[in-house]
Amino acid sequence: MTSVQVCGIDAVVGIGDPVPLRGYALTGLAIRPAQTPAQVRAAWDALPAGTELVVLTPEAAAILGDRTTDPAAPLIAVLPDDPTPMTSGGPA
Repeated sequence: MTSVQVCGIDAVVGIGDPVPLRGYALTGLAIRPAQTPAQVRAAWDALPAGTELVVLTPEAAAILGDRTTDPAAPLIAVLPDDPTPMTSGGPA
């Protein structure tokens, strides 16, 4: 599976523990594995200028803190803390 690209740049990137992000790679998410604070910050700092959406694990979001609220930052989505899948009838 290739990543979603715009003009050759990964437009949708995931940062954090690769285990909860791996399923999203099927949709074209380019995963930047990062488990330590230094790795998370380095992955964020290395985002290409054309990145449109960044999917963060809750841990990565906590590490980045206010860095994600910069008006120039890409759109941010944070995975839920509880990855329990919903059933077809909705939450129990």
